[in-house]
Amino acid sequence: MSSGTRKRWASVHMGPRAYNRETRRVEQERAETSAQEWLGRTAQRALANRRALEGAGFTLDAATRLTNEREPWAHALVSGQKDVENRKITQHLKQVPVQVLILASKSAPTAKDLARFHELGGVDGPFACQAIVGAVEFVASVEKSKSRWFNDDGGVGWVVGKCVQLPFPVENVPGNMTPMLYLDRHPLKARICRELGFRPF
Repeated sequence: MSSGTRKRWASVHMGPRAYNRETRRVEQERAETSAQEWLGRTAQRALANRRALEGAGFTLDAATRLTNEREPWAHALVSGQKDVENRKITQHLKQVPVQVLILASKSAPTAKDLARFHELGGVDGPFACQAIVGAVEFVASVEKSKSRWFNDDGGVGWVVGKCVQLPFPVENVPGNMTPMLYLDRHPLKARICRELGFRPF
């Protein structure tokens, strides 16, 4: 018996009201099942992110910060390829070490940036946009470095210590208006914490 035949049979033998009630019940059960499955997947992803962070020695607290980074440089940082982050001379880190979540900016990688990335030996990976892709601990702020990733243009370099790439990036996170923002001050702090597997603080 086809689906259409079953519906017609049910409508005739159950009566319109009973049929409509049964239809609503079935649709509600399907919606609840879908919601439970979605919550289950969300919880699993959050747990995977937390395990990745804690396994690399990271945690979330009031000292955790957030910084913007264009792709492909965001991927290069969290995947362990890029060992120094280039910034303006006015952006010296005042306190180190500091643990920072890396937020890939909204724009897709440009052809110029990709060419430079490959020139430096970068290996392509998943390039995310407007998403937290991982975390880095910066251990020093220097004006000279022998790293091939360092731009000797009068700026400073934030030296990378440990890093971790998230298995499930936190998507749809708007960028900061400042070079470094405390996570505690971000308007989406609660959702970010939950998707990283931590209780909001």
